[in-house]
Amino acid sequence: MLTHGTRRIEDLDAAGPYLAATALADPADLTDGALVEPAPGTAIRDSVTLAVPGFKATHPPATVQLPQEVLDGMSEYWRNPLTRSEAAPSPLRATVPCRRIYSRDDPHGPSVAADPRVDGVDELWSLLEAGPVRYGELAPRLTPLQVRLVKRLCVAGFLRITPAP
Repeated sequence: MLTHGTRRIEDLDAAGPYLAATALADPADLTDGALVEPAPGTAIRDSVTLAVPGFKATHPPATVQLPQEVLDGMSEYWRNPLTRSEAAPSPLRATVPCRRIYSRDDPHGPSVAADPRVDGVDELWSLLEAGPVRYGELAPRLTPLQVRLVKRLCVAGFLRITPAP
């Protein structure tokens, strides 16, 4: 296990595979002095997505508390997944409301979905729409999930980054 069993991010090896892969997702030009704003033509809309936490009947991390009836259903499912598939609820049985960042020039093209209850996308979008803001001023006001969303939006091309002079 990458954290030697603790499951705490601070216990990851700084030179290990997880943090090395995470560093690849960090936009190089997203420095404290860089100006950040939505790219031209970028917009946000209400949408839906699928919540895909893992495959059916997979036990979640210890920090997620499931009702006993769900745990019992998962145990029943694994006795014989072929004949007892109805015992565990499917994570794909319903859509989940989300906000979707997309390009007005290509509304059916690539997009980034974000859950406003989890990612804080609406608050982040308000800060970005207010005009160019220095990343060094923006980042301290964001939650870790909002920072991750900023990086996802950069990588997807939905944010314009003007490097610091």
